[in-house]
Amino acid sequence: MIHRSQCRGQINGGFLVLVLLVLLALQATPLARLAQGATVASSIVMVESELSRKYHADGTDAYDAALARWREFAARHKLTLMSRPADALSSFGPGTVLIMPSMTSLADKERAAIVAAAKRGVSLLSTGAFASRNGVGQTVGYGLMKNLFAAEVVGEIDAKSQDRFLQTTAESPLTVNVPALKRLFLARNKEPLLRAIASNSVARYTDWGREIHKESAEHAAAAYLEVGASRRVWLGFPESAWVTSQADTDQILLDSLNWLQHRPAAVLGNWPAPYQAAFLLAMDTEHLFANALAFESEMSKRGLRGTFYCLTEEAIKFPDVVKKLAQRHEIGYHADVHTGFRGQDVAVQKARIARMRAQLTPLLPDASAAVGFRAPLEEFDSNTELTIRAANFRHHASSSDDADVALPFFSRAEPAVSSEDALVVLPRTMLDDVNFFRLGMLEKSVLGALLNSARAVIEARAFGYLSLHSQNYGDGSALQREVPKLLDTLVAQKNKLWIAPSTEFERWWRARGRVAAQVLANGNQLTIQLVVRAPGNVRDAQVIVFGPTANKPPKVTGSIPFSVVKLDE
Repeated sequence: MIHRSQCRGQINGGFLVLVLLVLLALQATPLARLAQGATVASSIVMVESELSRKYHADGTDAYDAALARWREFAARHKLTLMSRPADALSSFGPGTVLIMPSMTSLADKERAAIVAAAKRGVSLLSTGAFASRNGVGQTVGYGLMKNLFAAEVVGEIDAKSQDRFLQTTAESPLTVNVPALKRLFLARNKEPLLRAIASNSVARYTDWGREIHKESAEHAAAAYLEVGASRRVWLGFPESAWVTSQADTDQILLDSLNWLQHRPAAVLGNWPAPYQAAFLLAMDTEHLFANALAFESEMSKRGLRGTFYCLTEEAIKFPDVVKKLAQRHEIGYHADVHTGFRGQDVAVQKARIARMRAQLTPLLPDASAAVGFRAPLEEFDSNTELTIRAANFRHHASSSDDADVALPFFSRAEPAVSSEDALVVLPRTMLDDVNFFRLGMLEKSVLGALLNSARAVIEARAFGYLSLHSQNYGDGSALQREVPKLLDTLVAQKNKLWIAPSTEFERWWRARGRVAAQVLANGNQLTIQLVVRAPGNVRDAQVIVFGPTANKPPKVTGSIPFSVVKLDE
């Protein structure tokens, strides 16, 4: 049985809502049924524009290809898609979604028809350089886009730029089923990728390395807006960019259409209540080992705890430093010597693991608590993962290249192993000081990049992993000068940002892995069923719910007592 369950607050249209499950028992439980008197859309209409076909920047073929991609999408997902001219929309009212693919050129009459439809409560989805040209093909800017979608275009991504990876926010109305900061490559073409200032951003552009300090990463690539009965989705990238990430793009489109149709949705949250994002502060403690004390001091002043991955040949020279770090923080292993493991013979890897353990164990007050590993130079292979799991390690910290999402995951080296026994991988999701050095930033200032990365993690409801190195944290360094300011920013978000050592994230990810959430939608009614697998109960799991109607609390029924919490706007 469920001993206690709470969901507090109210569900509002488009609002994120928290369901706090204090304890889930080992059985299938119909958690709740939520319903509102929302109008479910009866039609999806693709608006076609002869002027856009005539004056499209890439020509007629490109515009027709955009329409064809929507028809192919509808066929793949068995959606009924009608087509109508841009000036023939007067018959549509609430309950209709208008899709406007790469509709770049619009006459005054067509603009007026779309604005009038939105005022009647029709929902809108636009892609690409919407309404940027007038009826004779002249460039007029993005005024109508700003008016309808509250997205103010401030720049474009050049076709030659490396900043062509879409990075998604998790648990938003448009990304219910897309993970946090998923890297989606957008195909190169002549049509621009637009970046905008928008209040409800759900995606940004970055390069592969998530260089969030770049101007392009500060702006929205996709956003949503709700005005009365009209819901609106703006996608700053054209249909021609989809093809390199078609499956993920399809999911974004499906989630967007569900929201535009006022259909309720729900998803199992990434983090325990009340947190919306998570942050790991870690140091590779190697050369200039004692510099770790300065980082430890700044964390302890603020009541924070982190992880120090110790290079054991250095650690044995500083037993008092190790003892001090272990008083409050987690100690993990960073190998015996600073040489990567990738490609080494299994016997060599096993011998190194045994040697580093033998060196560090006598220095720790509780050696059994040291169950984390981080390979030097982020160089490891499947044999490394097999070896450390066999040696009873529970997690390891990896590189930014190891995952396309900014979330923990289970090792791929042994896919058949259960989530209770598998190695949990904590991918580095932010630039580290080595990256900053290569970019020429380390001896100047890294604060802006650190703050932007932290903001992106929080907004994306993701896992942030800041990795520092002891040799770069000396007196007078940019890190020692500026990291405390980052810590102040993180502490200010402590009501929604979970800051913890590595092992706490590992334990949570295993617990979350026991929870299977099934969401069944029937019109404007949503049924959420949770199954918790053995062993043990799961505390503080969250279900994020998106309601179908703004400012109207849902009717909630279920077999257990609970309330609902409004999470944010």
